[in-house]
Amino acid sequence: MATAETIVGYEFSRGFYADGEKRRVLKNGEPLSIPLTRKQYDVLEFFLKSPGKLIAREGVTILDKTSGRNPLDNYLSKIAAKLGVDSDDLFKLSRGVGYSFEANVRPIFASDREEAGVLFKASEMHFNMHTIASMRESLKQSLRALEINPHGLPEAHVTLAYDYINLGTTAYSAELPGEVFPKARQHAADAFKIDPKSSRALGVLGLISLIYDYDWKGAKAQLVDALKLNSCDAATLLSHAHFLAGSGRLDEAVKASEQAARIDPTDLIIHSSVGWFHLFAGDAGRAIELGEKNKFLYPGFPPAYVILGWAYEAAERHADAQEHYETSLDKEYSPVALASLGHLQGKLGHRRKALATLKELNQLYERGSISYVPSYCRALVFAGLNEAEECLDALEHACEQHCDWLIHLAIERRWDPVRQNPRFRQLIQRVGVIAPPDLARKR
Repeated sequence: MATAETIVGYEFSRGFYADGEKRRVLKNGEPLSIPLTRKQYDVLEFFLKSPGKLIAREGVTILDKTSGRNPLDNYLSKIAAKLGVDSDDLFKLSRGVGYSFEANVRPIFASDREEAGVLFKASEMHFNMHTIASMRESLKQSLRALEINPHGLPEAHVTLAYDYINLGTTAYSAELPGEVFPKARQHAADAFKIDPKSSRALGVLGLISLIYDYDWKGAKAQLVDALKLNSCDAATLLSHAHFLAGSGRLDEAVKASEQAARIDPTDLIIHSSVGWFHLFAGDAGRAIELGEKNKFLYPGFPPAYVILGWAYEAAERHADAQEHYETSLDKEYSPVALASLGHLQGKLGHRRKALATLKELNQLYERGSISYVPSYCRALVFAGLNEAEECLDALEHACEQHCDWLIHLAIERRWDPVRQNPRFRQLIQRVGVIAPPDLARKR
């Protein structure tokens, strides 16, 4: 068993990592196209253990010299060729004496991995809390874990990707989607490089294809393939549930979300979302039942109150809906809770109160509480006020913002005031929603 002083690998110049446990070299996280032989790896590791030290040809004791000649020169040239560098870039020749390894070398210790693992576990715990502050903490911890151990923690890349995605979504609006979604995609791709069987990494890529690219065909392929790798991946099941719901396959979406909740009882957003899918399927009563249960289990979780408020609003229990929107705002002042309250106030004919929420959305941005004003939220308030053109203007701008919730356009009942408008139908086509635009009316 490795101790804290055990070296498990070496980082050296140009993004190379010599993995001492698997006896292989990675470049920028990917194995060499032509791997080193075992003996070639031994020679490279011999030099990595003594960077900058002049070593005589005869001093490389791991080589077999029974043939009467020293094969070191040949080994070094073949190692350099497989790494894709000139031999002189790594091995400095002192004529008549020997070689020294001149690249920068950083040994990776078992203790580094232990520290990185602890940081990663903490980052996952903070991510599952799903508040802006906790996800920022998760992001910071995952980045640090990868700084310490960049080659052995594919799951840290996945958690980072989810952090970036969530911070950029409409629900939080804490970062600009155009800045964080490409970072999320890169981290998911990095995880997949390290572990080509990572269902979670492929699931993240599928989620990005769906909610950022509006690439339904690509998302379907990635999510299905991810679930083939691991049918019990709760996060990917939730993403697939969103795909199924947006596709009009509502009963399947409900089942996928329920399965995800059974698999991971610790993920608060998964459990809160089950009621949301029942609401999409037209069962506000079941959504309320589940929402009240989640409120009892996770009383400090702000999104649970928003989703429960949506269910109460759908059931025409407006006072209960308002109470839950306001409770969510008390716990975390989010744009989605504010917009939901504004939408309800507009429906109830309280125009001044509804418009005040639009002003407050702008003030959130001005105060730096959010990084952008999500036009989806503005559209919700205008829909409540039954101001069709302003609502559609805002929805079209939400599309330009790569709003994640536009995938639910066809099934979200709050868009009924503009559903028959040609501009709304064009927007559905622009987002690529598979479900027919009249689906919500047919339920």
